Amino acid sequence: MIFDTLKNIDIYRDLNPRLYRGLQILRETDFQQYGPGNYAVEGDELFFMIQDYETRVSNDTPEAHMKYIDIQYLISGEEIVGFAPLETLEEVKTETRGDIKFYRGKCDYFTLKEDRFVVFFPKDAHSPATAVNGRPGRCIKCVVKVKLS
Repeated sequence: MIFDTLKNIDIYRDLNPRLYRGLQILRETDFQQYGPGNYAVEGDELFFMIQDYETRVSNDTPEAHMKYIDIQYLISGEEIVGFAPLETLEEVKTETRGDIKFYRGKCDYFTLKEDRFVVFFPKDAHSPATAVNGRPGRCIKCVVKVKLS
């Protein structure tokens, strides 16, 4: 997992070219031009989704993705995000469509808000969209999906 601000993305330049391109999208894109939906950049290799949602009081089912790296960035709002190493959790459900598995177990938490991003790799379980101070609020998020080679 990486948790940082957009001003520091250049330190990730050599980590993975497509990951770095995803971070550049966050820094260079005027997301006010986009509504909720999926937007291709390099087909299914690199794309982003704009999500508009209300945070929930709790999210006790962390998720993980095996084929894609998630870069999550809040355009507006704030939320609590849980995270845990996958090997510390128990798998509870695998979706038959898409790239998502659900887990149970103890997570650690941080607050995601504007100008910060988080990168989740396949071994990083995460439970996003939890309300700050237990009070649901509106969030607009960009999730960049980076396909693993």
